[in-house]
Amino acid sequence: MGYLDARSNALFKTADNGSLLFYPRGYWGKGYVVPDEETKIKIQGFIKKFVAIALFVIFGSVVLLGSETSPIVWLPALLIFYFFRLGKFTRDLPISKEKLTFVESITNSAKSDSLVMLILLFLALVAMVSAYALRLGNFEMIDYTNHPLEVAVTTWGGILCCTFFAWKIFINIREKRRVKNI
Repeated sequence: MGYLDARSNALFKTADNGSLLFYPRGYWGKGYVVPDEETKIKIQGFIKKFVAIALFVIFGSVVLLGSETSPIVWLPALLIFYFFRLGKFTRDLPISKEKLTFVESITNSAKSDSLVMLILLFLALVAMVSAYALRLGNFEMIDYTNHPLEVAVTTWGGILCCTFFAWKIFINIREKRRVKNI
């Protein structure tokens, strides 16, 4: 399974009664009962396309417009499009009372992620956070003395992301061992 599969799998879970549930807003929102495999494939197809387009738009804006233009300016438009389009899929689906927990969402995603990709992302994050925190490389856009809060938030945010990826690596290994032992 690939990166895009992992992003879409994080939004699904199997209910206690065996039915498949879809959570378009992840663990923050309500779930919908997916009636059949065909509907699941359509929803997953949309999510994969959306994630690919969103990554292209965000990274493309940095490349084309430079780092001075924050890619976050695209986020509201992307989210509006995402939720508007998902309304098409969920409009006629029954609502589930069962919630998706944060741990379930991360576990579903981590099981689908490639272990090699998770390790590479983790190492890249560690390298970037280390370079940023230790003022290595070409970070001339940052004025460390006049913006200590920005530096602290970015550094601690990066450390939090590294911890998150380390957790996903642990879950990935644990789940693959669990499947092997069954």
